[in-house]
Amino acid sequence: MLHLQQEPPALNEASGLNYSAELESLVARLLEKDKDRRYQTMKQVQEELERVITNKPISRTVKSIGFEKLPEEVTQTVPTPVYEAPRKIRSTVIFALSIISASALVTTLVILQTHRQEPDKNHLVQRVGKESAVESGSALNTYESREGDVQTKPSEQQVKELERYLNSKGTIESTGVDSRTATINCPPFRIGEFRFTPVTERNTEFKYSERSVIAQGKVVVPSKEPVILSLDHAKDLLIWQKPEVLERFGAEVLSGIRLVHGDMENVCGDEIIQSLKSWKLLRFVDLEKVRLTDKGLRSIDQGPDLLFFSCYGSEISGEELKKYSFVNRVLILRLKHFNDVSELVERFDTTTKLRSLILRTCNDSLSPAALKALPRCQKLVFVELNDCFVDDELLNAINNCHHVQELRIWRCQGLSEKNLSRFRTMRRDLKIDLKISGELGKDYSNAMKAYPNVKVTVVD
Repeated sequence: MLHLQQEPPALNEASGLNYSAELESLVARLLEKDKDRRYQTMKQVQEELERVITNKPISRTVKSIGFEKLPEEVTQTVPTPVYEAPRKIRSTVIFALSIISASALVTTLVILQTHRQEPDKNHLVQRVGKESAVESGSALNTYESREGDVQTKPSEQQVKELERYLNSKGTIESTGVDSRTATINCPPFRIGEFRFTPVTERNTEFKYSERSVIAQGKVVVPSKEPVILSLDHAKDLLIWQKPEVLERFGAEVLSGIRLVHGDMENVCGDEIIQSLKSWKLLRFVDLEKVRLTDKGLRSIDQGPDLLFFSCYGSEISGEELKKYSFVNRVLILRLKHFNDVSELVERFDTTTKLRSLILRTCNDSLSPAALKALPRCQKLVFVELNDCFVDDELLNAINNCHHVQELRIWRCQGLSEKNLSRFRTMRRDLKIDLKISGELGKDYSNAMKAYPNVKVTVVD
């Protein structure tokens, strides 16, 4: 009945993501209940998709997309005998065609997901929740060279527009701040994407809110959540090459930076980090496969104390990090793919402010010196070990951290039936969350039923 009678939701509403008005219009026409208002051929759909992908407006008139009915003198058909299939067969055929149509639509949406919203000059209106977000008029979102969403070289137009903005002495400030929203007056071209987080100093984990919005034009953002600028090297190459535009942000506009890099060449974020010296509210630094040298790390060290810092060991080693005092001042530290975590943990002492230590895909066991350093972290309350190596020595060290209230061990190596006795003797005030695969997970689940502080989830 919903399919027959109720209008389908927009992509933005259904997914919580941001899509262009063009793409919304295209999908709405695919889902029209009146067949005469839908696209009449897949060739039309293909042409429209190509325009969406290249940030061009789709056809505006019914005639231009072939919706109009051809004149009778042009439409010559040969009458054929009408065969009325039995009702049961008709129902089966209709059901099968519905399944095929639904599959085709899902496939289309999967393809479109790889071409997320790149707003064009005619449709730069976005929303954060239900709030109007962007009003602008620039064509800077067209790429000179493009493969998927990867920008290999900013166009001359993009560079000229940015230089004009820099020469204008414009600043990026927040206006119209009230109890719910604020407006950030960005340049008339994309300078990244705004992400939001509910994290405060009371949290033990870091996460982003589901919604995001392109940083371009006048952007309405929630005033009660920290705003983080996300720069994807594949989409925001212009800003990576001209990071001085980030110096135009007011001192108290943004709270963090997220630098995202795929699997291309080694990318260094030093210049971007150094462009944030005036950001007095910088509390979040999230590096996704982005390298920093001493210049970038020293700039972080000299800035305000961080609430959250995350990086990859494949780009920044523990030996490098331990040289800087901010790792003793940060409250939430997330390390991924590290082979030398011990180098960093060994420097922890009673002055360390760390509340949460999150280790993901760190397969080396901690050194004896690192195990001794853990209990010295008097403010540590949360430890996550995800796809790491766990043994009795590590469990003993965490158990001796009497301030730790929660221990998460997900899909880790090193666990065996022998470790069961260790879990049974750990502090009852320590909440333990285990995710273990296979038969071993079943053994743990059965053995720990008598321990209410231990939660065991069996995973594939």
